[in-house]
Amino acid sequence: MFSQGIYENISNQEYHGSIGVSRSAISELKKSPLHYWDSYINSEKPEKKETQAMNIGSAVHCLILEPEKFNDNFAIIPDYNPYTNEGKKFKRDFYDLNKEKIILKNDEYEKSEIMSESVKRHKKAKKFLEGNYKVEQSIFWKDEETDILCKARPDLWHLDLNLICDLKTSADPIPKSFSKTIKENCYHIQAAMQIDAILKTTGHKIDQFCFIVIPNSRPFVPYIYVIGEEVISLGRKEYKDALKILKKCQEENNWEIDRESVIGLEIPYYDLRANTFSMLKEICKC
Repeated sequence: MFSQGIYENISNQEYHGSIGVSRSAISELKKSPLHYWDSYINSEKPEKKETQAMNIGSAVHCLILEPEKFNDNFAIIPDYNPYTNEGKKFKRDFYDLNKEKIILKNDEYEKSEIMSESVKRHKKAKKFLEGNYKVEQSIFWKDEETDILCKARPDLWHLDLNLICDLKTSADPIPKSFSKTIKENCYHIQAAMQIDAILKTTGHKIDQFCFIVIPNSRPFVPYIYVIGEEVISLGRKEYKDALKILKKCQEENNWEIDRESVIGLEIPYYDLRANTFSMLKEICKC
């Protein structure tokens, strides 16, 4: 557990293993309190396995923001024959030797390099990597209303430009799609929490929050998005409401609170108007 403040030398693993409510935790609470309990309290849950996309995303982050730490955190496994005994032994030995690192295949590493270089070549994006900025700062603060310890870890806090920049990799980074992704993945909550984290610990107000969204397929050219104050205000209201719900669940030690009621569901009007059987009815000629 870390007290309120900014910590520069906490590893990503230490940050994720520390006490404190993050955007990721609130994303689980949004599904249901029981999802939150299963992810963050249940000691018998199976260990979460990283996906290929998550590993590539982590590699891209490191190559852009902290390239000097890449070899400490990642290992690239050479090509081998997985069908021979020698190949199977080579894989076991390699994973044992690098068990504290994220293992990447050659093609995954090459893709990560291409994606990171696309940011460094982008005229606007590369400006965020110039001047006075800090990366991967772990920030802890207490919410005044609920007394719950919160935490945030901005990818890049640019002191000269007075903004926070977050890196995302995406299979669908176009504006129409990513605007939905922001809401679905609680990225607006992430923005509000990171802005509030800096304000609470330093008294300094950030002017802008932006995303560099890197496509994970060709042509790999990133998009830069800035989200407005209205969206950030919504994120702030939602995370504050989430903390109140979490506080109630903690005090009552009840994580099935939404399962104990009968919930009335509404279908949006535009969905009600669309007959899902229209096409099949036409095919069947009935």
